[in-house]
Amino acid sequence: MTTQKSIFEADTCGRCGGTGNFSYNQVNGTTCFGCNGRGYKLTKRGRAAYEWLLTQRTIRVGDVKVGDTVISGNRKFKVLQAGWNQNGGGSVRNGVLYPSYDLHGSKSQTGFNSLDDTVILCPPLDVHKHQIAAALEYQNLLGKNGKPRKRAAA
Repeated sequence: MTTQKSIFEADTCGRCGGTGNFSYNQVNGTTCFGCNGRGYKLTKRGRAAYEWLLTQRTIRVGDVKVGDTVISGNRKFKVLQAGWNQNGGGSVRNGVLYPSYDLHGSKSQTGFNSLDDTVILCPPLDVHKHQIAAALEYQNLLGKNGKPRKRAAA
């Protein structure tokens, strides 16, 4: 298995030695649980920069437009239709049916209870490159503990 190196600061997984494989089990095969099969683990700095990037890409469901590509749960899809469920779908709380706001893709549909729920927006390539550069710049401002470095005394 070939592992792709992270763009963020990472160390080789100490459990599998970077192979992404460990002992076999019938459910997950030989996937290493230490790195989820990637062969590396993000350092505290890398994790902080990755989480910062995710916050930059997180948007309210109410702000999603048709044509946007989003990630909801573990599904990535292009939104073909968005709107309130008109077919009686939703959630029942205290005997009251609350309609769901649905995002439809070609092979995926996800329902949300509120327009304030969030998804991760997959930006166009030019914006993606700018956001990655900003995240790497942010990573460089962090100490090894994943927190901003203290300024040196003047």
